[in-house]
Amino acid sequence: MKWYQSLKTHIASALILQLFLVVAMASFSVYELSLRKHDYAILNLVGQLRIMAQNLVTQSQHYKKVAPRDYESYQRDLHLYHKDLQKQLKNYTAIITAFQQRTLPTELTGQDRVINCNWGASSIQQLNKTTKNWANFNDGLKVAIGDNAQEPRLEYAAEFIVNNGGELVRRTDKLAQVFQTMMEVKLDNISRFNTASIVVFVIINFILLIIFYRTVFQPLDVAKLAFKKVANGNLQDKINIKSTNEIGVLSESFNQLTQRLSSIFRLTERIHQANNLDESLAFIHDEFKLFLPIDWIGLIRCSPNSDAFFLERIYSDVGDEFVESEKIDINKSVLYEASNNNLSINLNALEKENISSFITKLKRCNLSSMLVLPMDSLNNDAMILVIAAIEENAYQQHHMELLKNLTTQLSHGIEKTIGMEGLMISAIEGLAKLAESRDPETGGHLVRMSMYSAIIAEQLSKDSKYAELIN
Repeated sequence: MKWYQSLKTHIASALILQLFLVVAMASFSVYELSLRKHDYAILNLVGQLRIMAQNLVTQSQHYKKVAPRDYESYQRDLHLYHKDLQKQLKNYTAIITAFQQRTLPTELTGQDRVINCNWGASSIQQLNKTTKNWANFNDGLKVAIGDNAQEPRLEYAAEFIVNNGGELVRRTDKLAQVFQTMMEVKLDNISRFNTASIVVFVIINFILLIIFYRTVFQPLDVAKLAFKKVANGNLQDKINIKSTNEIGVLSESFNQLTQRLSSIFRLTERIHQANNLDESLAFIHDEFKLFLPIDWIGLIRCSPNSDAFFLERIYSDVGDEFVESEKIDINKSVLYEASNNNLSINLNALEKENISSFITKLKRCNLSSMLVLPMDSLNNDAMILVIAAIEENAYQQHHMELLKNLTTQLSHGIEKTIGMEGLMISAIEGLAKLAESRDPETGGHLVRMSMYSAIIAEQLSKDSKYAELIN
């Protein structure tokens, strides 16, 4: 299973996606709050422009009505009207200049940092018109006031403001309206974005819910039902889940488990029903082939009183290189190490000193892997079950653990079969002797010939030519 097929990866990806969406929405909300603070500061400055433009006209109209007729009144108005007029002109110029430069300093906004403005074409167009109108108005006002800073012509200035201030007020009001419209459009865009974000968030969660239902919840329901059936004894039931994540792996392992349990139960039953060792090995071959590679199986017997190994019986899908009941030459260290440590032997990787005639015959049958399984025995003879396959490195650790757990059942079944086979042979021999007892001369002849054959075989077994054929 690849990392991107893992259920953990899918869950982690879903959580990361959820976290990303939440962080994105939270970040945009923070940006929205900051943007609104900026918009409020801009609208506040535009409002100040409107108030200053209206104040200029209102104060000038009032000044014209009560214009001083003596020097003392003129000096008073010089400190009041003229001073306030200069202050408003300075503030208006500072705000309109900041707007024109798209940068609002902290001394104008009262915020912690400078605001950089980004306005639309209509706002910029109206701002340019207002700036141009203000520049003309300011230049004309300077001409009306005159060049004498000590005695400015306030009455002329008031007359100029009354006559031309109306246009300034209209331009300023228009600028405020355009800015207000721009802010409303921004708010509408933000509202639509928030709505779209919520819709996308809901859709993504709905899609994730469907995906998890199909890949997690639904397969778990199917697996739970299959577990209940198997718990009730139905080992033929399987989980039909086509998935590459952990649930798919779990389902595949569960199916393998039920298949192996079913095979083990069938094997145990068939071994106990076997009439001879050939049938037992055939049953083992057929059932084991369902869950591990097996092309050759043999039972080796070794008497503890001697170092001789005998090939008791074989069952093979490959070439016939062995003779049953023959004495075999096998490296004891390799065999014992494999049987005691449950090791798989790669026949092609054995060193020369470990290659015996038995291994050579296996290799001539194109067998590449061998697994040695010691059998539990109640008598004095030790038995070893050897399984071999054509495939290289065919046997993994889970194969060896499985066979190790089956050793007791296999040993009892095979030993029972050997016992039954021995009883059958003894019964046949007994019946033969019973029949021969009617003719003592013939019966004695048969006994003498069997003893004579045993003496000849014993002598021939000492010759290397016949040592492997006689046991």
